[in-house]
Amino acid sequence: MLRRLRPVNGPIVESLESRQLLAAQTPFYGMPFKVPISIQAEQYDSGGAGVSFNDSERTNLGDASYRAGGVDFNADPNTPGNYYVSHTKSGEWLEYTVQADTTGVYDMKIRLSCGGAGGRFHILIDGVDQGTTAVKNTGGWDSFSTVARNDMLLTGGQHVVRLEFSKANVTGSDIADLDWIRFTRDTESSPSSLNAAYDWSQKSDGPFARYEGDGAIVNGKLYIFGGYINTQIQATTRSDMYDPSTGKWTRIADMPEPLTHTGVAVHGTTIWLVGGFLGDHPGPGTTHVWRYNTLSNTCSRGPALPEARGAGAAAMDGDVLHFFGGLTHASSSANPVKSDMADHWTLDLANGGGWKTAAPMINPRNHLAGASLNGKIYAIGGQHLWDENNPVSEVDVYSPKTSRWTKVASMPEGRSHISSSTLVVDGRIIVIGGATNGFDSLASVIDYDPATDKWGKLSSLPTPLATTVAGYFNDEFVVATGSQFDLVATADVFIGWPA
Repeated sequence: MLRRLRPVNGPIVESLESRQLLAAQTPFYGMPFKVPISIQAEQYDSGGAGVSFNDSERTNLGDASYRAGGVDFNADPNTPGNYYVSHTKSGEWLEYTVQADTTGVYDMKIRLSCGGAGGRFHILIDGVDQGTTAVKNTGGWDSFSTVARNDMLLTGGQHVVRLEFSKANVTGSDIADLDWIRFTRDTESSPSSLNAAYDWSQKSDGPFARYEGDGAIVNGKLYIFGGYINTQIQATTRSDMYDPSTGKWTRIADMPEPLTHTGVAVHGTTIWLVGGFLGDHPGPGTTHVWRYNTLSNTCSRGPALPEARGAGAAAMDGDVLHFFGGLTHASSSANPVKSDMADHWTLDLANGGGWKTAAPMINPRNHLAGASLNGKIYAIGGQHLWDENNPVSEVDVYSPKTSRWTKVASMPEGRSHISSSTLVVDGRIIVIGGATNGFDSLASVIDYDPATDKWGKLSSLPTPLATTVAGYFNDEFVVATGSQFDLVATADVFIGWPA
C-alpha cells in the first residue's frame, strides 16, 4: 500500500467546505496533480458538495475524521495516520484536477476493496465518460486489490477526472472503499497521427432504441438493421436510415426476418448481411445471406453460407466477400456453445461460383470485427465461446496472395461487440466503443496504422457504447444506437469532427 501524504498537523478541517461557502473548485494542494502520479483517494478537489464531490448524506459514516463535508473516511488499520474513502454508494462521486505536460495515452489504476456485492463506477475526464468498470468482492473491506481502466487520451493541459459510483449490485448497499488512483504513461499506445482530437456532439435521439443492430454507411447515410430492443433480448426486423447532413431519420424496409450478429460488408451501394442469430435470444445461427439495395430500398437473398453461423465477421476485398469465425448458435444454459468456428469462406461477386473455402482462422473466435485494408483482411478482437469476461485483443491479418493468416499488433485491451463500429479511414482501421472485461461498455476510440503496426488513440465518445453502429463520411464520424450498460437499448446519436 502506498505511503499516504498527509498534513503535518493532522486531519484537514475544511469548515468553509462543510458549510458549502467555497463555490470555486480548486485542486487539493492548490496546484493540479501532474501525471504520471499516484493520488490518494481523499485528496479530491476542494469546492464543496456538488462542486468537487457528491455524497448521499452529510454525515461521515466512516470511523475517522479527515475532511469535513460528508465524504466518509476510514483509518488505515495497517498504517496509523493514513486514511481511505469508505462507504461509497450509487450516485456519489469525487473529482481530481490533473495536469498533463504533453498529449499522451495513460493507463489508470484504482486500488479499492469490497466486502459486499459490489457494483460499477465510471471514470469521466472533463465530463466525457471513459467507460464503466465493475467492482467485485475482493474478499473483504480490508482486502484491497487494483482494477484498471487503460488507454485514456489526455491532451496537454489541465483536466478534471471524476470517479463516479454509478450502480450498486444490491440497491442501497456500499459499492467499494477507495484507497488511491494512479496514472501511468502507456508506452505501447500513442495519440493517433490521423487526428487525435475530435469534438463529439450528441444529436437528437433516433426514433428507435436498439442494441446489437447491424449496419454501415453508404453515400453518407447510416443504415441500421434489426437488433435487440430490450433487456429480455427480443429481436426486431425494424430498419432505419440516418442522414447526418440533415439530422433526419427515415424508416426503411424491414428485414425479412429478425436478425442480429450478422457479418456486414459494403459492395458499391449494396449492404451485405451474412449469417447471424435468428430471432430472440438465444437464437440459432443461420445460413441466410441478405443483400440490401440502398437505391431501391429492397432486400433480396444472396447465396447461402455452407453452414449456419452467427457472430462471425465479414469484409469486402474488391469484389470478393469474406466471412470467418462465429458460432453455430447463441449460447444458453440449456444449449451452451462448445467451440468457436475457424471456417473462412469467400464469395466472388464478379465471377460467381458460390462460397469457397479459404484458410481457416489461426485463433477462432466470435463477436469480432472484420475489415479490409490494402488488399488484406483483418480479424479484430472478439471473444471465445460465451466468455464476456475475457475479450480478445488479438488482431490477425489474412493475405489472399499467400492464403495465410498472421498476427499483427494487438489492440491495447481486449474488446468485443465491435462488428458494426469498426471502420477503415484514410488507410487506418478505427474501432469505436465495444465491450471489455465483464461486458463493460467502452467509450474509447482507437486506430491501427498498418505502416507502423501500432495502435493509437482518438478522443473518446461522450458516453460508453457497446454494439453500436458507426460510419465515416466527409471527415465526420457518425455513431448511433447500442447499449451503455446492462443490455439497455439506446437511441443515442453522436457526431465527431476534427477539433
